[in-house]
Amino acid sequence: MRIDKNIVGKKVGGLFARWRDSLARLLIKAGFTPNTLTFIGLGINVIATIAFGYRYPRLAGIILIIAGAFDVLDGAVARMSGRVTSFGAFFDSVIDRYSDIAIFIGIIIYYALEKSKFYITLSVIALIGTIMTSYVRARAECIIHSCKVGFMERPERTVTIIIGSLTNHLYMVVWILAFFTNLTVIHRIFETRRQLAKVPAGVSPEPLLSLDETYTPSTPLEKVLQGIKRVLFWDYPRLTWQHDLLCGMLIALLIFAPYAVFLFFLYALIGIILVVRLISTSSS
Repeated sequence: MRIDKNIVGKKVGGLFARWRDSLARLLIKAGFTPNTLTFIGLGINVIATIAFGYRYPRLAGIILIIAGAFDVLDGAVARMSGRVTSFGAFFDSVIDRYSDIAIFIGIIIYYALEKSKFYITLSVIALIGTIMTSYVRARAECIIHSCKVGFMERPERTVTIIIGSLTNHLYMVVWILAFFTNLTVIHRIFETRRQLAKVPAGVSPEPLLSLDETYTPSTPLEKVLQGIKRVLFWDYPRLTWQHDLLCGMLIALLIFAPYAVFLFFLYALIGIILVVRLISTSSS
């Protein structure tokens, strides 16, 4: 008998879906179209940008919750009203990029007023990673079937910014996004290469670039690198316990940011244990 390890996450997801669909029905009856909701969401994100610019991160976090609701509801309204189209998906994706840029402009203005060159730079790096996450997937799916790997997609980024803003730990948001968005970009580059690679039978792929699960590292360095890649580059989708565990760890980092050094050491220890375990597994 198989035990579902993530029954709590799926229950919460089911409750959220029912709440979303109920609101979507009300909006359909009121005559709202998916594109209208998309535009409203963009406008609300711009208001959040202004709140960041005036150095009110908690207010911006509350506004982003409202914007996030519209971002979820436009897709639900399209699906339930039978208005799902390829152009609608394209249009929603374009508006999402404008919303992402607007939010980061607000964060950059926030740190410009704080006169923090370091966090301005880090915010720009996070913005680049955010834009490149979507660009790399779009470009990759022109030449491969699918490239949805990586952890820090738009829902995770939005939740990170909201929680960090509400707790007034915006600096931790910038750190997390600067790292995980660019890690997702790198993961998608590796995944694209993996799918495109045509390795002849009997020929070992390049050890430093291979994500092939059948590849067996031969040297200690290769084993360590393979273990690190398995920990950093994972394919666990939402509503799995592994995904929810990482989300919980990042939420703890955002809430308890003053104790970030302790949490970083704890997470690093967990990472080392996982790497060692993966190395020992591959050796057996």
